[in-house]
Amino acid sequence: MIYRSETGAEVSREGRIVDFFSVDRAEFLKLDDGTAIRLDHLIAVDGKPVRFSDG
Repeated sequence: MIYRSETGAEVSREGRIVDFFSVDRAEFLKLDDGTAIRLDHLIAVDGKPVRFSDG
């Protein structure tokens, strides 16, 4: 998957998604290595672009 880090850098990481959770109204996914990624920072999963809509 590809996502944008908190500093704005584009990061590529491989892993299996093991959980989804919310903290302070932000939604995250958790990878099998413990990495937590905000869903609104995702760019692509399995090579497919991810888009979130406000409406």
